[in-house]
Amino acid sequence: LRADKFADNDPYWGEEFAEIYEARKTHEYPLGNMPLIVLTRGKSEYPANESGQKLNEERQRMQSDLLNLSRNSKQIVATSSGHHIQLDDPALVIFAIGQVIDSVRSRSRLR
Repeated sequence: LRADKFADNDPYWGEEFAEIYEARKTHEYPLGNMPLIVLTRGKSEYPANESGQKLNEERQRMQSDLLNLSRNSKQIVATSSGHHIQLDDPALVIFAIGQVIDSVRSRSRLR
């Protein structure tokens, strides 16, 4: 069995996003100063047409909007990865986790 076959099968995924969405209505930065790295795929998975371009622009906007969950956030684009960054570029995921851990330990902003 391949891990990528199960990556999107989390039954709580929709519920978690709904909770985050509701929290954002009442708090500007619901995660406060908690370190947050948004990993964004670099490869488009949409058709190379006008509709695909619009979908990609919306996805990019939504990814950037996630930065507003915390005052201590940054975005890293996985240029050689599709949706499953943990499978396509695990070293980048490990690097991002290390940055979050360092930020928590040193009580400093992400670099």
